[in-house]
Amino acid sequence: MNPSTSPERQDVINMTIDTVGRDMLSAMIDELRNQPDVWQKLSEDKQGEVIERLTKRVKSNVQTAVHLIASNGNNTIVADLEQVVIKDGVKAVFKVGMGNPAIEDVFNGVGKPFLLSVSRASDFIGGMDGVKPDPDQYELNDGDGTFVNVTEDGSVIDAELTPMLPHEPSEDEAA
Repeated sequence: MNPSTSPERQDVINMTIDTVGRDMLSAMIDELRNQPDVWQKLSEDKQGEVIERLTKRVKSNVQTAVHLIASNGNNTIVADLEQVVIKDGVKAVFKVGMGNPAIEDVFNGVGKPFLLSVSRASDFIGGMDGVKPDPDQYELNDGDGTFVNVTEDGSVIDAELTPMLPHEPSEDEAA
C-alpha cells in the first residue's frame, strides 16, 4: 500500500475489490429475475441480448477490479497511449480526459518522474466471446445416424434411422 494513501481511501479500495464478485453475481441474478421465460424457451436473438448485457457488466466490473488492484492505493490516472517515439530513450504521449479527477496531478507533475503501471482488463476476460446463445433450430441429423427434434417446450426427442428394405410388390399389388 502507498504510505501516503489515507486509511479512508484504502478502505474504499478494499471494499470495492471485495464486492466485485458480488456485483457480478448480482448482475446475473438480475438478468435471471427479468427473463420473460426460461433460457431454453428464449429465442437465439433474446439469448444473445442477455449475453451481451452480461458481457458488458462483467467487463466493467473486471476493469474496475484490475484498476483498483493495480493502483495498490496510489493515485491513478487513466490515459490512452497515443504515441511512442524511440530516439535517445523512449518518449510516450498519453491522452488524459479533462474530466479525470487526477488531472491536477498531471499539470503539477511536468518535469517530475511518474510511475507507470500497465494493467489491462482485457488480460482477464479472455474467452468471453466464446459464450454463444443456443441456436433456435438444431441440426436435425447429429451425424451419427440419429435425428434430434426439439419441441416447443424444450423437450428433446431422439429418433434413430433404420434402413428400410426395398419394397417388393405382392402378387395382389402386381396385378
